[in-house]
Amino acid sequence: MSRTPLHFEMQRFSFTNPLISIVIILIRAPLHFTVPISEFYPFGPENGDSALLQDDEISSEEIKLIFGSFTLFQVEHRKLFVNLNGIISFDTEIPYFSNKAVSAMGYSTIAVFYSDIDTHVTGQPEVVHGRVYYRLTNDSNLLQKFKAKVLSTFHDSRVFDPKSMLIATWHKVGYFPEKHDKKNTFQAILAQGRLHSYVQFLYADDGIQWTASEGKDPHHPEIPAQVGFFNDDGREWPFNISGKESVVNINNLLISSTAQNAENSNELDGQEEDYYNEVVSVSSDDYDDDEEMTEQAKSTLPPAPPVDELMTTTTSVSTEPTENIATSQREAVSTVAPMLETTSESGMAPSTLPPCPDSTYQNGCPHDCTEEVVSSRCTRCNCPDVQDETTQTTSTGSMTTFAPPAAPIDRHDAPPPENAAGYSTNTGNPGAKTCQSAGGSACHPNAQCHDSAVGYCCQCSYGYYGNGIECLPNGIAQRINGKVYGQVNGQELPEMDLHTYAEPSDGRAYTAISKMEPNVGRSFLLLNTLGNVMGWLFAKPSSPGSYNGVELTGVRLNRTATVHIGDSHTVTVQQEFTSRDVLDYMKVKMYVIGNLPELPVNATVDFGEYSEEFNRASPGVVKSYSTSEVAINFPGQVTSGAPLKYSITVDQTIRYDECMAKPFDKPTHIILKTERSYVYYDANEKIVRYASANTVDLRTATQDDPCRANDCDQPHMTCVAQQNVHKCLCLDGYELTFADSYDRKGTCVDIDECSRRTHRCDSNAACHNTEGSYTCICNVGYRGTGYKCISK
Repeated sequence: MSRTPLHFEMQRFSFTNPLISIVIILIRAPLHFTVPISEFYPFGPENGDSALLQDDEISSEEIKLIFGSFTLFQVEHRKLFVNLNGIISFDTEIPYFSNKAVSAMGYSTIAVFYSDIDTHVTGQPEVVHGRVYYRLTNDSNLLQKFKAKVLSTFHDSRVFDPKSMLIATWHKVGYFPEKHDKKNTFQAILAQGRLHSYVQFLYADDGIQWTASEGKDPHHPEIPAQVGFFNDDGREWPFNISGKESVVNINNLLISSTAQNAENSNELDGQEEDYYNEVVSVSSDDYDDDEEMTEQAKSTLPPAPPVDELMTTTTSVSTEPTENIATSQREAVSTVAPMLETTSESGMAPSTLPPCPDSTYQNGCPHDCTEEVVSSRCTRCNCPDVQDETTQTTSTGSMTTFAPPAAPIDRHDAPPPENAAGYSTNTGNPGAKTCQSAGGSACHPNAQCHDSAVGYCCQCSYGYYGNGIECLPNGIAQRINGKVYGQVNGQELPEMDLHTYAEPSDGRAYTAISKMEPNVGRSFLLLNTLGNVMGWLFAKPSSPGSYNGVELTGVRLNRTATVHIGDSHTVTVQQEFTSRDVLDYMKVKMYVIGNLPELPVNATVDFGEYSEEFNRASPGVVKSYSTSEVAINFPGQVTSGAPLKYSITVDQTIRYDECMAKPFDKPTHIILKTERSYVYYDANEKIVRYASANTVDLRTATQDDPCRANDCDQPHMTCVAQQNVHKCLCLDGYELTFADSYDRKGTCVDIDECSRRTHRCDSNAACHNTEGSYTCICNVGYRGTGYKCISK
């Protein structure tokens, strides 16, 4: 027969709500047949689609899901991003292609055909350049079409009633660098019903013509396109063909499922039988009875997670036993078992599977926790995200952890990060005292391990820079992604996105914070320090022995900066930098609280050129204190002539983990010089931008250390060099006060964060001031950390 049947493969994941699951429909054609473009859902500008710019490395704006939340791997998502490179992400945009496994990115994603797509246009008018389209729609005809396909395929989906769906289309897209001789066309549809979520993939007739680009790195061939479902906690479901050259055959898969096949698969016993019938099924309505599944077809199907991993939370899902399904239904919704019989979570035979990870709870799960099976062999405790009802912050912790206002985390007591620089106890092997006993996890792959009498330290190899735990290649641009939260001028800030692009080869750093309303965005021009820390991290060393922030801290540090603007405005900035993700981006969370001057429309801020001195005050602690004068200009407005000027002081403390197994062998004082500083607020895009060129240098031979002899000897006090003079500063949690006009030294006194309302206790908690810190205690009827309290 000559026809073009569509075949559905169903994969179901179970979620927290036992009645909610996700079904992934992969529409593919059998061998020698393809899915015509006419079977795609309508797309393009004529159908109301938005389109990504024709470029390389680009993503959509945040798309808020009007059909509620979309649940993937037990996590509900209310926003998503359509990315150029054939991937849909939920937590953040992923505009840049990374030649690594999607599973290692650390993001929740749906990889439709993840590859290095390039739609950039430079001339070539005769070439039809590809586009990426997307839209949310509640068109009743399209919803009915999608619903009909689901109901005709899945026997237990009678209540499916989609209200809206996302349609994302990659149409005739080429590959990097600006190649269009081969083109790919594919589409993804996401829909949420009352009980189930559905994803549909379509691959066009002759629509997959390339699997990998020419690559951005000539020394590392590019991985072929990847397809599958991935969660940010490491759970994944990649297709067997994902990352293989055979992924080109994703649009000519032959799936045959007859009554005989179903009977054979039912030889599986008990729970597995129910699992396969409910979780992995295909439609055979359009196949001839004599068709068979080819080995090639089997190889393209995704491996199923271990049975126990998903069945532990599906016990209350309404399922129909196989024996209750009519024969005709068995033919229409039968089971594909051959691909699943020997598949383990890691793809290894059972005898070679790694041991289960160590459990924090050796004597069983605590009360209020449930035991959860995470694979066919291992279990873990699934506990509420709350701790003891009283949490004490201190001023002496070596690392700080910050969180969004809705769920603040102790900003001082968090343990040092795993594999933090220098401490052998943080290398993943706490008992290790030597490089040999620490094993391969001691240092970064591009670093050497060096033993000493008291432990070991790591040093980056030639051609790389960092602290040995993290090593970056010389001369390669770096990116930082993050989130910004806070409260400014009494106004709670919405969650905002931060993106930094840095060129270490010349010390340039560009930082942008988006989703910022004009009344706040203009004021943020005065917070150049938000971008300046990026300049310190990636500054270009200008003399032998000088070093930047990455060389000192790797990519893990915490920074607290108190910014005084004029006489009456103060802002506190807290930043937590964590290690790079698989995209080679550092990650940062930032919290800003305080008061800022309100600047008029079109005001510009000029920071000029300035210097800051960074001093290693103690192991793992860097301090800096600087004062600068900035000019505020008002184009088009009549003023007295001279611009308005503000004096801005920045008092900052940076904490990181330092290797204690050897003496500190770097200069303790580094001068950061910032030139071509530029700040700008774009009201149309609601983005504030910071840019600068940065170098780090040593103190000259003629410059004495002003802190060599100082009188900063009061409790909770330290000395910081400011140009050629010293300044006495207080430790975190204290502030400097003077007894009278004759008191030149001052005294460090406790800051009452509670009365000043600079604490981060939950709204259902009471703040209690302590010496150098404060305590948050949940109110009666609530339990939690004090930073996060939930009703009992």
